[in-house]
Amino acid sequence: LMIRRKLTFEALEPRRLLSFVVDLGDVDIADFQRPENAPGGNKPGAPAIDLGTVAAHEFGHSLGLGHSNDPACGNAGQPLMCPFYLGPAFQLQAQDIARIQALYPESGPGSGGTPWANTFVTYSYMPDGSGIDQGGKNGSELFATMNRAFGSTATWQAIYAAGLELWAAATRADGLATQLSFTQVSDGGQPYNTSGAAQGDPRFGDIRIGAHKFDGAGGTLAHAWYPSSIPTGGDAHFAKEE
Repeated sequence: LMIRRKLTFEALEPRRLLSFVVDLGDVDIADFQRPENAPGGNKPGAPAIDLGTVAAHEFGHSLGLGHSNDPACGNAGQPLMCPFYLGPAFQLQAQDIARIQALYPESGPGSGGTPWANTFVTYSYMPDGSGIDQGGKNGSELFATMNRAFGSTATWQAIYAAGLELWAAATRADGLATQLSFTQVSDGGQPYNTSGAAQGDPRFGDIRIGAHKFDGAGGTLAHAWYPSSIPTGGDAHFAKEE
């Protein structure tokens, strides 16, 4: 018997936060928004998009963390897991570190999210043309998009790897929490949401990274799924137009 759960999808509009319940099987999804959509809205001079900051935020979701509701969200120095992009901020704040350590404790069940069963997590980059979710009529366009922006594959892949390492370092910081580690593996280009193992599938990483068209420039920057019982859990997709 397959049990399908209704899970929360968060979408942000100027000046307000709307929560919708949608049926995505056993998957959660969260998104990261431009600063125009932060409290107060319509802020002038939107900053250029820093891939490292956006990637690190999305990987927080990939590891099981939801958005922060800290009062500082929407202001300088906000936790990285706040849902608003305010410019480059490639670091974790105290709340981010405390939350990831609580989710991956040394013993006993974690709290405050949905953790991976195995803390040795793999990741992979979806080849261009791999079937992907809504808006991705041409499949994933990660390599074409990032190579055009950064000039070389090694440059942008190092940025993604650094985003994962931020979280791994946070779980090492107290000397007690279970330590996350990440290993890059190859990706066979299977379509998004293909059937298979939730973790440790030999065809692709636990976290699959892709890119496709979202909602046009000035909208959502990326989205990611929390760990779950199906392979889509942990995947992170980035808006090619941003």
